[in-house]
This record gives sequence, structure tokens and C-alpha cells, in this order.
Amino acid sequence: MRDFYYTLGADTTATKAEIKEAYRKLSKKFHPDLNPDDEYFESRFMEIQEAYEVLSDPIKRNRYDKALNQFKASYQEYKPLYQNYKASPLTGKSKTRGLDIVFTFVLFLLILIFGTYIIKILNGSKTTVANKTAPVIVVPLDKAKHHKKKHNSITKITATVIPSPIKPDTINQASSVQSTSIINQPAEASTDILYTTYLRSNLTGVVNMHESDNLSSKIIRAIPTNSIVSVIEKEGSYYKVSYNGDIGYVPKWTVKTK
Repeated sequence: MRDFYYTLGADTTATKAEIKEAYRKLSKKFHPDLNPDDEYFESRFMEIQEAYEVLSDPIKRNRYDKALNQFKASYQEYKPLYQNYKASPLTGKSKTRGLDIVFTFVLFLLILIFGTYIIKILNGSKTTVANKTAPVIVVPLDKAKHHKKKHNSITKITATVIPSPIKPDTINQASSVQSTSIINQPAEASTDILYTTYLRSNLTGVVNMHESDNLSSKIIRAIPTNSIVSVIEKEGSYYKVSYNGDIGYVPKWTVKTK
């Protein structure tokens, strides 16, 4: 589990103002614009941004502090057990086997304690993609009934055709029906859109859309991670994007590159 306080170089009892000041110094030092081609600067800046977004929000910080304290308590609880095994007078294969058992036991307990929490975070960050149902085409067919003494009578039969390879003449006959049967899916206006992509995953499960390219500007809405967004402009450390009719700015590192 990553320590966001260590990432920002702040104490766990630091005030909101102290955390903001630590973020300001580090973001200026590791800003990607200073070294555009340096992957380390970009990765470090992403970690700083993520840590600040969690610790600057009182609700998110409280939730994170509880998880961090549980993790530290579990580590301190099983640390003496590991040290006792490490200090025991085992030699050769017996010593190696004893350490393997201890590591396996500690790992198993940590998975039991934090497994459910991690799974909930991962499941919460995923978006549900609706399955599109293939349209059903209704084609009117004519069938003639013949009688010995009576005139021919035409009976119309409605047949349901499952989307599959259809003869060209049948497709031409059903073109007028298709135009009314298929439901047009709403689409975003793409006149000024550069491309469409996804938002990166993070511990919070959301990315804040700001009113302008400034972290202190008003937050328009919180977008779930892994959501599809349309990129309109790419300038500096913020991208102008469109999501569900809203247009705003998100940090550059949260947008997956095309």
C-alpha cells in the first residue's frame, strides 16, 4: 500500500495548508513541462497528483487514513513473529524452509484482511459496458394459395429474420423497413474532437473535471476512471475533454495516450 504522506513529504498530522504547500513545491519541481521526454518526471508527477487529490479531500483522506492505519497495525502485529523466526538457530535447509513458511503465513493473512477492500476498489473503478442488441428486421413476404375452382387469394405472412447473410434482393426489399426498425444511438458532436480515449485508473476511482486548466478551479463533476472521454484540446499539463455533454479540464496524466 502506497504512503501518500511519504510521497508528498508531509507528516500524517499535517494540516490541509501544509499538504497544499508540499504539493505546490513538488509539482513545480517535477512538472513534466520541465523535462518533456523524461518518463521519471511524468511518473513522479502522477504520483504527486494522486496523493494530493486524496489528502486534500477530507472525506477521501479520512477513508485513506483508516486503511493505512489498519495496514500498519497488521504489519506491526506480525513483525515480531517474522523476527523470531529470523533469529532462531536454524541452519541449512531447515532455516530456509522455516522462513518460507513464515512468509507464506504472513502473506495469507494480509490477503484475508485486505483482499476484500482491494476487490471493492477495483470493482468500483470499472465501468459497465452495455451489450448492443442486433436489430431484428421484419420483412413482409407474399404467399399465394391456389384452388381448383376459386380465384387465387393472396395471404400476407410476416416473417422474422435474424441478422445473417441475406440475399441482395431481400436486402433491397427490406431497406425501407430497416430505416424505421434500427434505433439511432446518440453520439457526441465530433467536429472539434481530436480523438476518443479512456481515463487511467487510480486509488480514488474518479477523476475530477475542472472548469479551467487549474487545479484550484471549480470542479464540474467527478468522472469514474476507465470512462470514455473525447479529447478536444491538448495544451500543457491539462487536457480539455468532453464527457456526457460536459466540457472541462482534467490532468494530462489521467488521460491514456492514443
